[in-house]
Formats: sequence, C-alpha cells, structure tokens
Amino acid sequence: MHKKIIPVIVMLSVAMLSTGCASMFTGTTSNINVTSTPTGADCNVTGHGVHTPGNVILGKSHSDLTINCQKEGYEDGSSTIISSFNPTSLVNILTVYGVVIGFIVDFSTGVAWQYANQVNINLIKKVNKS
Repeated sequence: MHKKIIPVIVMLSVAMLSTGCASMFTGTTSNINVTSTPTGADCNVTGHGVHTPGNVILGKSHSDLTINCQKEGYEDGSSTIISSFNPTSLVNILTVYGVVIGFIVDFSTGVAWQYANQVNINLIKKVNKS
C-alpha cells in the first residue's frame, strides 16, 4: 500500500513546486483580440502578424507590447499594450509554499503579469494633397 502512495505523493509535490497560483489559474499566455477601425488592417504585435479582426496568442511578461497597423489609404497606426500585475498571484499568500515557491514561479515565468484581452487601433484616412 505504501509503495503505491509514495509515487503519487512525489508526483503531486513536483506539480505543486513547478507552478504558481497565477500559472495554475490564468495560464502562461494571453489571447489578445486585435481590431482596427476600419477593419482589414495588417498588424504586427512584437513580431507576430495578425490581420484585423484577429487574435494573437503571446506569452505573458512584465514588458509592454507594441502594436503597429497598416492599411492602404490610411496613416499607419500604433499603440502600446500595457503589462499590468495579475492579482491572481496574490493567492500565493494563502499557503506557506506559495509565498516562496509560488511567487518565484509566477514572477520568473512572467505569469504574474497580464495584458488586456482587447486592443483596437483607429486608422486615419490619408488626405489627398492636390
């Protein structure tokens, strides 16, 4: 009986020590819905291309993201997607293990941060200079 329980305890311990609360509850990536006004723009979010409307899935990080959009007949548009603290990381405080290991995992992997799940870029129509 004890020989069967020990591997289970070891596996559960490894699983608990390799994740923080934010990574368990909110995942390690952000799915960002990218739209533009008007639609049909080609955008680039930190090296990831997306045609609007569309989605881009990016790893979470403490770094802000830059988005640039282009559409024929319109001025280029850009914006910054701000990285903000993910309050789910605070759940780590509820356990002794979480205060140390959970915070280390969440902050070192970037999941202690989050991005808005929606960004819209307004493009301005070019004026013909005749």
